[in-house]
Amino acid sequence: MTTPELAPQLPAETPQGRSFTGPVLLISLGIVLLLQTLGFLPWGLWYSVLRLWPLLLVMVGVEILLGRSRIGAGLALVVNLVILALAIWWVSMWFVPVDTMQTTSINQGLNGANRATIQLSMAIGQLDLGAQTTPAGLIDGQATGFSNERLDQSFNLTNGVATYHLRNTDEQDWQLPFTSRDGDQLRWTLRLNPTIPLDVQVQTGAGRNQLDLRQLQLTHVSVNTGVGETNLLLPTQGTFTVDVNGGIGSTTITIPVSLAAQIEARPGLGDVVVDGAFTQHDHTYTTAGYETALSRVYLTVKGGIGQIRLVQVGGR
Repeated sequence: MTTPELAPQLPAETPQGRSFTGPVLLISLGIVLLLQTLGFLPWGLWYSVLRLWPLLLVMVGVEILLGRSRIGAGLALVVNLVILALAIWWVSMWFVPVDTMQTTSINQGLNGANRATIQLSMAIGQLDLGAQTTPAGLIDGQATGFSNERLDQSFNLTNGVATYHLRNTDEQDWQLPFTSRDGDQLRWTLRLNPTIPLDVQVQTGAGRNQLDLRQLQLTHVSVNTGVGETNLLLPTQGTFTVDVNGGIGSTTITIPVSLAAQIEARPGLGDVVVDGAFTQHDHTYTTAGYETALSRVYLTVKGGIGQIRLVQVGGR
């Protein structure tokens, strides 16, 4: 008489909770970006929100501590939603009226420079960059920010090569406000000299950026975006390089059809879309006649979260 073999007994599965912290944060981020794009929330909102980043550690800790079971995961979701609601309430307490803003005039002469490097570092707001209609000095314009915000400007000249750096510095305490819904008053409007070769380096935080470089003489362009929208317009002629690192949001690069181009595109979590008469080989896009063209640009594009779009257009 044979004894029937018994199937091996597997240990009972312990119900595991599902993580909600990541999806909740992504959904919240998407809603905020959508409302800002539609104009219902100011881009200055991020000036306060970014100072609350330690709450991410708290929310992850709550998830780890309570999220080992289904009941605990539900409790962790409730706790994190309460934390998120309190953060939103705190941010909403710090609207700033228009009379707390100040405008600073920007005016830097050439001082004999025959080429220049321009470095612009804007933490938050709208950057409107273009060429001077009547060349006068290296850079001019206006910068509007908070009344207790400091603008740092530096200028150096070595062997005819100028280096100009403009950035805003946070001198505020923990009560970090942002502009009112009908505002977007944080804004730099700057114009560059179109008669000398320029290396333009732009670092942005959160906001909308219009970089119209069509009338400038460029040797190199570097753009590092944060959160928001960026439009970059390139000139019709010249030989130069462009490096773009995308952040969170959308970036559009406009390339004139008269400018031969080669693009090396590396998408991140978002998309890199190339629209025009390009031949593609792996991650490289090239227009016809690029190697022998007198006017050409080599672009290196690295995507972030969102979309980077390169569009070829006919002329100015």
